Amino acid sequence: MKLKDKKFSIFFLIIIFSSFSSIGIFNYLVDYENIFSKKNLMQRELRQISKNINIGKSKMINVTHRDMKRALALFSKFDDCFLFGSSQHIIISSEDINKLDPKCKKNTNLSLPGGSLEDILINTYFTTIREKKIKKIFLGVGPYTFKYNSDYQLRWKKFESVFIKMNDKEILEKKFFFDNLREKLKILYDKKLLKKNLYYFYNIIFNSEKNSNFNNIKVNIDGSYEFTGEYKNRKGEHVRKVENARWGFNELNFEDAPKKSLINNIKYIQSKGIEVDILIIPFHPIVFSSSDWIVPKIYEANLEINKIAEEFGLDIYGSFFPDDLGCTEFDFYDDSHVKKTCIKHIVR
Repeated sequence: MKLKDKKFSIFFLIIIFSSFSSIGIFNYLVDYENIFSKKNLMQRELRQISKNINIGKSKMINVTHRDMKRALALFSKFDDCFLFGSSQHIIISSEDINKLDPKCKKNTNLSLPGGSLEDILINTYFTTIREKKIKKIFLGVGPYTFKYNSDYQLRWKKFESVFIKMNDKEILEKKFFFDNLREKLKILYDKKLLKKNLYYFYNIIFNSEKNSNFNNIKVNIDGSYEFTGEYKNRKGEHVRKVENARWGFNELNFEDAPKKSLINNIKYIQSKGIEVDILIIPFHPIVFSSSDWIVPKIYEANLEINKIAEEFGLDIYGSFFPDDLGCTEFDFYDDSHVKKTCIKHIVR
């Protein structure tokens, strides 16, 4: 090989290595969702966040959804009952919860975009260590609740002791934490994370008004969300294919470990003298007419939820199936998120 060719090869390898390294460093430093826990908020900061949630807008610049909901779990004054769930449940208000159970007069919604089993475990811990005892917890569940790692797991590393408290330590050691370099690199080079970080970084430079995790939504004082941007104008009657509904279904095999964690969590809540009920949100009618591969998993999840509810004496509100509730395609934003018009059918 000629000297010129060697120099070119070395230069090419340096460029590849530098580019590859830069992506990982960029994802680590920007860290849109605080996955690597570089920002560990103290109690005083969380208390301040809970006070800064105003009807009409959010002042929580550069705070993640999970930071905000953890603050509400610890310091919200809306503390008769709590709702844990995913993006399917985020629009449910304190008034909606009151209609489900009249003794729940002041209520906080701790549901999260991408909310998972890990979120349920963490929020259970934070709501049950409060000084004032709460009356009830509504578990907003879905098929995705029956799996671990349905979101970036590293964001919960700082709460390792909490997971051990809430679960079987042996399960945690096998399932929960990315303690090896291969798994950490997998997160650092995740395409979805890179896309989010690039969008966030772009807004920091060119659009300071959108320098927030909470643009295009309104965060109400009870923790519920309202859509204010493009999403608000979506029309469920125009949905023609199943996309969003597949979230969290990948590799969902209803294994014993996550199911055991959910059951242990219910036992823990009940041991504190707190009532537990289940809240289910339907999927768009097109999901069930599509013969998509997720449909059997929805039915299986429904079966598992009913078994758990019967075993522990839990009431189930809502349904995965829109026909059960009288919700039509006009009551949806997309294939997995309902409008208030459908929520009315659930809480009536």
